[in-house]
Amino acid sequence: MSNLVYLYNCQGWWNQAERLGKETMTARKKVLGVEHPDTLLSIGNLAHTYNNQGRYREAEELLVQVMNIRIKVLGKDHPHTLRGISNLGVSYHNQGRWDEAEAMQSHVVAARKVLLGPEHFSTLTSMAHLSLTYHSQGRQPEAETLGLQVMELRKKVLGPEHHHTMSPIQRSQIIRAPSEEPVTGIKSVFLAGTTAAVENNGDWRENLSALLSNYPVTIFNPNRPDWDSTWREDINFGPYREQVLWELDKKVAADLVVVYLHPATLAPISLVF
Repeated sequence: MSNLVYLYNCQGWWNQAERLGKETMTARKKVLGVEHPDTLLSIGNLAHTYNNQGRYREAEELLVQVMNIRIKVLGKDHPHTLRGISNLGVSYHNQGRWDEAEAMQSHVVAARKVLLGPEHFSTLTSMAHLSLTYHSQGRQPEAETLGLQVMELRKKVLGPEHHHTMSPIQRSQIIRAPSEEPVTGIKSVFLAGTTAAVENNGDWRENLSALLSNYPVTIFNPNRPDWDSTWREDINFGPYREQVLWELDKKVAADLVVVYLHPATLAPISLVF
């Protein structure tokens, strides 16, 4: 049954994977106990399904459970524990929780280098994940350095034509207001709509950007964390004028404008054009 859940996930049959995954997890908890390796595998598979469905908070709850049990039973640096920590780090990244993702991924990279060696496939995978997080944090030099290191090691270990070697570490480009850096993506997307985190769901723009991170797109993100109450909504006020002109320009330039209005937002209106 566990293998079938994996197959459903690979084919994108999320509902079937969820239904069978829950049945498998419940049965194994009853027969084997919650700390049995097979039970933990089933819990992890269900978390993977939730991640694929974009249900990151539910996935996180299961991944934390798996991680804590494995730390208790196997220790923090056991390979199976590290896999669980790595999966939780990916979940944090998907939620736009970069600092938490970095903490998890940095630990996994360091531990796997010691246990498995710097050229092991799992070590290189965790290094690639950390490179993605650096990119999301805006730490481009560190992301590039680590990404190039992964690429060179994969060339050495797997060969230059292996699909993991040829796959770019980070394909999307995020341009944040008021930057005018050149566009590198094949297509471009402007993110409009709800402007703040709502009901502890995080910033939807960051969540969507994370989902698009492996695609060759440029993402125009107008969000301005430095915006405060001293900024006047007056066209004669320099920063406000700069923001308005930037948004108008990027909306016209974008191939696609994505509008998201959260049901709980206090401002259910977006002036797209």
